[in-house]
Amino acid sequence: MPLAARCVKLGADVLAPTGKPFSESSIGMALATRNLMDHLRSTGEATGGPRPFGPRDRSQFLSALDNIVTRLKRAGIEPEAF
Repeated sequence: MPLAARCVKLGADVLAPTGKPFSESSIGMALATRNLMDHLRSTGEATGGPRPFGPRDRSQFLSALDNIVTRLKRAGIEPEAF
């Protein structure tokens, strides 16, 4: 989540594992929730964790990723070589 927050801050398109896009406004809440849950786990609280990643999550993520890649290609933005 901290990496996602830094990427959003730099203007990158960032997706949650479920395909939900993060924005400047939504990443703050996600980061705060992550930090709260980390604190609760460190104090011994049983939090249960997130629900399991399922086929629907995978499908939504791949669809959202495809939409972003298509939008960037149409805009003429090519990925940089690493």
